[in-house]
Amino acid sequence: MPRNDPIQSITRSIRILFAVAGAEDGRSLEQIARLAGLKSATAYRMIRTLEQEGMLARTVSPLRFVLGSGVAELKQLDDERHLLTVASRVLIRTQARLPQGNFNLVERIGIESCERIAVNSTRPGVAIIRRTSLHDPYAKVSSLLFLAYADPLEQQAFFKQHPFERDGIAFWENSTRLHGFLSDISRDGCFRPRQAVPHQALQAGRQGNQRPALTGGFSTLATATAKRQRPGHPGRARKQGIGGRLGNGRRRVGDQNVIDGE
Repeated sequence: MPRNDPIQSITRSIRILFAVAGAEDGRSLEQIARLAGLKSATAYRMIRTLEQEGMLARTVSPLRFVLGSGVAELKQLDDERHLLTVASRVLIRTQARLPQGNFNLVERIGIESCERIAVNSTRPGVAIIRRTSLHDPYAKVSSLLFLAYADPLEQQAFFKQHPFERDGIAFWENSTRLHGFLSDISRDGCFRPRQAVPHQALQAGRQGNQRPALTGGFSTLATATAKRQRPGHPGRARKQGIGGRLGNGRRRVGDQNVIDGE
């Protein structure tokens, strides 16, 4: 193949995406194949691959294909590249001061919480930017911190998507215990590992201190997490103040409390 020739599979995938884009009710397999100039069998194999990568999604009755969440996520990543770059620098600098610490930035996407950046003690100086790493709605502090700061409509949407009786009771035993935990977070402004939680909740307590990053209107943008544990001292912690800005003045991480094992 000549060096400058396009890669056929990529060209076909792009044609499929453009065939689907803008179709209010989606496109059928036959429509996509015709618009992309492909045989139906070839089009279907490529559609399945694009589905697996989140670039396409399907509806049923009738079967149609629409653009998937990955397309919007790609645009969001591009729009927020400056935010992620600045946040990565903040976490790398902080981890350099606490070299045994592990740091994460978790962002709310809709009603879900998604880990976006990780800086680990095993790879100091390297910010791992994740594409999609969703956190469990009831077993991760980040998800619950977002829930604690959510407005009533957002909380309603959360419990509709993740019913407590189905998804949360195994961790929290009853809703009273969960709501008490959420109230503690709202009162304190952050989560600290010494807070009382059910033994089976929050991945057996393997959580660092977490605090929200707020927009100017006090809506929760992200959570910052930090933890370090030394052998023999798994539960002891001391707070270190760190701060930093996220974004161009509209988004910032304020004075953060992070956990550092003594």
